[in-house]
Amino acid sequence: MSKCYKYKDNEYEIFVEEHVFIKDIENNVYFKNEIDNLPTSILSSLKEYVPKIRGLSFAVFIFLFAFLLIGNFILVKHADVSIQAIPISDYLAYLFLVGYLLFNICTHEIGHIKALNYMGRKHQKIGFKLNYYVFPAVYVEMNEVYLLAKTEKIVVHLAGVITNYVIINLFQVLNLLFFSSKTIDSAFIFFSYALLWNLLPILNSDGYKVLITLFNIDELDNKRKNHMIVKTIQGLSILLAIWTVISWFL
Repeated sequence: MSKCYKYKDNEYEIFVEEHVFIKDIENNVYFKNEIDNLPTSILSSLKEYVPKIRGLSFAVFIFLFAFLLIGNFILVKHADVSIQAIPISDYLAYLFLVGYLLFNICTHEIGHIKALNYMGRKHQKIGFKLNYYVFPAVYVEMNEVYLLAKTEKIVVHLAGVITNYVIINLFQVLNLLFFSSKTIDSAFIFFSYALLWNLLPILNSDGYKVLITLFNIDELDNKRKNHMIVKTIQGLSILLAIWTVISWFL
């Protein structure tokens, strides 16, 4: 990992790793630039930034993620029903499913926010949107993630998924040991697949954000200037959105 540097005055905050990101503090606007374009006065004032997550701590984080993911696969195999197995007349079961989903969506976003806070940064807002005008999604606007090191960005992007895996895996273990509830099984399977979908690098998923972070790529407002990887993923996402809409009428 390359060294990181930072600079801050009353007008701008600058973060340098492999690229240069600039925050206009007054207008709360972010820019990407090149190191050669920075004034000499700023270059001479850059201070080395030591990431809070690096080296061994980052390796432990990745191990934890892999452990939880594999554990989830194992638990899914031990759950023997799907959501379709619940009778349509069982309103309490479906009410539980909705509550389970909403709770995990909330804890997912809290995971992102708390990880960002741990890095010394704040989120801008929480909102709801339709990805590609089709797929509903709750999101946290985290522009300050641009002012973090690569390892810190990856931790922030994966924090929501890890939070979910800790909760649903633990809950499912308790279910297998004490309750043997098919409703909990169904909720667990449904949300496990939702998390797996979120790890795929398509749409605006967490997996997509991790991928472009690994490749030092940024999604630009001017889509023509985007990297080929971003263009390819955006193209596949558009095709997926079109296919989804068509499937509604089939």
